[in-house]
Amino acid sequence: MKTRRIFLTALTVWALLGTADPIRADDGIPVLIAPVQESYHLTGLMLSGTAGGGVAPWRLPYRDKLFSKALAALFQRDETYQEESGTMGHLDVNPFVSGQAGEVKDLHIAVAGNSSDRQADVIATFQSLGRPQTVRFQMILENGVWRIDDIIDRVEDRDYSLAEQFDQPYPCGSFMHKPCR
Repeated sequence: MKTRRIFLTALTVWALLGTADPIRADDGIPVLIAPVQESYHLTGLMLSGTAGGGVAPWRLPYRDKLFSKALAALFQRDETYQEESGTMGHLDVNPFVSGQAGEVKDLHIAVAGNSSDRQADVIATFQSLGRPQTVRFQMILENGVWRIDDIIDRVEDRDYSLAEQFDQPYPCGSFMHKPCR
């Protein structure tokens, strides 16, 4: 209970101060899962339509705080494609709920057994629209800060890597040197 109180206090201070390096590596397990917890907090606000909510964790200003540089760049590229083409990019679901619509009830976040001092897997389990969901987060230590490096949704006994989806080619876009319009 004391660890949870300390963690929640630290997370609140981080959110209020908006520090550049929100999660330090030497603070133990709570800092490892903090990006996942913050992402689900933002997802909950977004799904509920709560005042002040509505900003997805993969959008600015949160994207660069929660995700690795590589994954943040992929999110940015997908967003650029959507803006330039006027159509849906590779991100066609909310990766935090494994669907276009959903909810997060009874959220449990834990570190999987296969972790090291530079990489770890964090597992989120919850209920969404009455169905159990499991989402795996591959975490990396980047510049002394734990960040989400990939999100793997499990749907019908199959894993879907967000990074792999983003790695697929786009039909057009300034980053492809082929205008969309």
